[in-house]
Amino acid sequence: MTRILIAMSDTGGGHRAISSAIQGALRRLYGIAAEVVISDVFALGHRSIFDASTRLYSPMLRHAPWLYGLVYHLSDRLTSTRPSPGRSN
Repeated sequence: MTRILIAMSDTGGGHRAISSAIQGALRRLYGIAAEVVISDVFALGHRSIFDASTRLYSPMLRHAPWLYGLVYHLSDRLTSTRPSPGRSN
């Protein structure tokens, strides 16, 4: 059996919808030969300010897109958001 993980972020419906569509297509193509699991990777691990940003994704884009851009760029620069060298993910 082939195991497939669809890693996504459940931020507003679109990511969940496309993940479910891909999961359904893979199940139709491969049947029981493939196990397809969807995981919200931002819901795993410790909580941080960036976890809150995923829950606030849609409201921030509607009302303050500049704020989401700032959080995005800050998270790209902080070493705490990156895996440690040698750590398996």
